[in-house]
Amino acid sequence: MTTLKDELRGNHPVTGDPYSPNAAEAAAELNAENIAANRPLTNGELMAWGAAGPRANIQDAADAGPRGVRAIALSALDLLRSKDPLDLTKYGGLIAALVAAGTITQPESDQLTALSAIKISRAEQLKIEVTPGDVERARA
Repeated sequence: MTTLKDELRGNHPVTGDPYSPNAAEAAAELNAENIAANRPLTNGELMAWGAAGPRANIQDAADAGPRGVRAIALSALDLLRSKDPLDLTKYGGLIAALVAAGTITQPESDQLTALSAIKISRAEQLKIEVTPGDVERARA
């Protein structure tokens, strides 16, 4: 409840406006999915992305690129082969390095970002559930 109390004292991070004094409206503002976020990409999504061309370019760089590029490309191949979801917030630098090295294009990198893009609510971002009753109790 402390997190919700603190949040209601401030402004919504997207609109910049204070939360509505009406509990139902404030709960709706907190639950509106209007904050950009990224979700991890599944192995299948990565395989489909790579099959469009980037995977072969990364393999070529891993096989024959200069030492620094090879190291980056080998790490990228490890991630593409992994069964674990790929969190772009953790590995965005690696993707940017592949673009900088000319191994993948900026549009290919942008495709990855678009695949992972989602909208979440402020409540989800704060890891809380919010009902009008919760807002009333937090303001009491």
